[in-house]
Amino acid sequence: MPTVWEFLERKEKKIYSIHPSAPLSEAIRALAQHKIGALIVIENKDDRSQLVGIISERDIVRRAEQGFGQLESLRVSDLMTKDIIVGVLKDDISYAMSMMTQNKIRHLPIMEGEKVVGVVTIGDIVKALLSEESYENRMLRDYIDSKYPG
Repeated sequence: MPTVWEFLERKEKKIYSIHPSAPLSEAIRALAQHKIGALIVIENKDDRSQLVGIISERDIVRRAEQGFGQLESLRVSDLMTKDIIVGVLKDDISYAMSMMTQNKIRHLPIMEGEKVVGVVTIGDIVKALLSEESYENRMLRDYIDSKYPG
């Protein structure tokens, strides 16, 4: 099973982030513009970038249910999830999927020390697992074909 590090090596390296004091409208624009489902919330403290939250489409939709009018006055910090579940580079993909499933999340920031080095989505994991399964199936077919030629 591939590790998160091996998976991130093949994935786009761009991490989309936003500051906690940014207006919610800015977060909505960024999500739509980049066609992504979540933004990492980063705050600069003592000349260091620090992960302080994550804001997802789901967070915004849940708040919108209470009324669209109030969305205009909100900041990212009003809606972001502060208790963040994160993965590390040495985690294998199945462990990351298990963490995401158990915690009912679709975006997993990946950390190296204090730094966010990537984000893995549940869609990414499904693709990785399907690719791994497809490869194994191909190897088994090739083995069977070599043992029992046509």
